[in-house]
Amino acid sequence: MTSRMLGALAATAILCPSRAVMVGDFPGVDALVEAADAIVVFRIAAHVAPAEDATLYTTHACDIRRVLKGDVRLEANMRLRLMDTDRWGLGVPEAFPLGSTHLMFLVKEPGERAIAPYRTLPIRGANVRLPDIGAEARAQAETVADTVRFLLRRAAEHADRERLRERAALEHMISAVRATTLGPIPDGRHWVRAVESGNPPRITYELYDVKTEQVVQRLSSSYQPEGAGRDSAWKRATGTEFSCGPDGRYLVIEENAKDPLDRDGRVLIVEIRDRTRPIPLPEEELLSRSALLWKRHRIRRGKGWLSANELSLAIAGSVAPDAPADGPRRERQVVINFVLRIDDGRATIQSFGEPHYDRIW
Repeated sequence: MTSRMLGALAATAILCPSRAVMVGDFPGVDALVEAADAIVVFRIAAHVAPAEDATLYTTHACDIRRVLKGDVRLEANMRLRLMDTDRWGLGVPEAFPLGSTHLMFLVKEPGERAIAPYRTLPIRGANVRLPDIGAEARAQAETVADTVRFLLRRAAEHADRERLRERAALEHMISAVRATTLGPIPDGRHWVRAVESGNPPRITYELYDVKTEQVVQRLSSSYQPEGAGRDSAWKRATGTEFSCGPDGRYLVIEENAKDPLDRDGRVLIVEIRDRTRPIPLPEEELLSRSALLWKRHRIRRGKGWLSANELSLAIAGSVAPDAPADGPRRERQVVINFVLRIDDGRATIQSFGEPHYDRIW
């Protein structure tokens, strides 16, 4: 530490109540970089001496992930004396939990018998908790101070997202009756969830972006508490299944696919890559094209995705065919397979099969 920085620390240092340690005010990134003998990013691997003493320091085994300044070996596991310079007395579980990642400004421990070669610089800002997302490996700038600022921005952005996520979770707990994750889609970025929320409660399907931690699409379910028993509607909504096209651009959701006799569910299509939007099904055209008198019907998945924008589906249900000359009309089950082509936010009928009567659907 330079004599100039020692003077600055002495001028701004404050005595922590009930602690025999002096911690200086934050002097700015450039001055902090200059004051440090070493600047590293590490992950807490083990607690060696986690009990705080009057100095506020605790000892830990740290895996070095990035070296910005100083004679520290990359990827080494070394002991360090650490202090949370901005939040005193929180204890190791809060300040340095196992596996947590930190940007730390260090000074050398004097004496050959020191229990660790470095300790935290006793200045506010010398310990920065980083998100555990590998940002330290990607950070690269012209100067050490610029790299530090990059990491600080990433930490601030992550903290903002965490606050929003925590607030959203609390608000969800206030408004939501229940929610369940139906699963991730293959891009690894989005999840599909069923949620019952609001007053009166409504059931929706949410497409959740894990990276931005935002709901990017919300679709109303066919099953609602007012139309059936509350638990029954929820059980049917959570029986929903989904799949993505080969290139991951489109998502198809089939409600309550686990129950082949459920006639109330729908098929929902969502574009998720170029932009997030629902794709309407040409249901009225399907009914008209069949030239059948439908009593009940629903659309189900057929063979599934045939190509990146071709989807095989089926319309199935009960119809009343023309009455025979010597008897009344007889209601029959029918299944018709068809293929949709999806382009520019529209789904059009590409092919339409022949009716198959008396088939279990």
